[in-house]
Amino acid sequence: MAEAQTLAHKKTLVVLAALALAANYLGGRFGGFPFLYCWLSPVAWQLYTAWGLFVLYGVIVFIVFHLVRQNMLMVITYSAIFMGVVESPRLLSYVLNTGGSCG
Repeated sequence: MAEAQTLAHKKTLVVLAALALAANYLGGRFGGFPFLYCWLSPVAWQLYTAWGLFVLYGVIVFIVFHLVRQNMLMVITYSAIFMGVVESPRLLSYVLNTGGSCG
């Protein structure tokens, strides 16, 4: 029973995320206001500048730790996380800024 509820919640979240992205795309293309980008950009930038470097240092420590232990699967995993953190501002800007302006 609990598994079915969890799966239903996941499906609901996926549908809501897809609807939000579709509305953001349509708002940017046709209305000139990509609301997700405009509303979330300042918050995301503050979080990234406050915690991004700390997270990168932590990931580097984990990469070195697993290199010493010769656990290559975790080295590859943490390297992917490192690249994801470094590239997240550009990726989110590309995905959420669909045209228009925030002014």
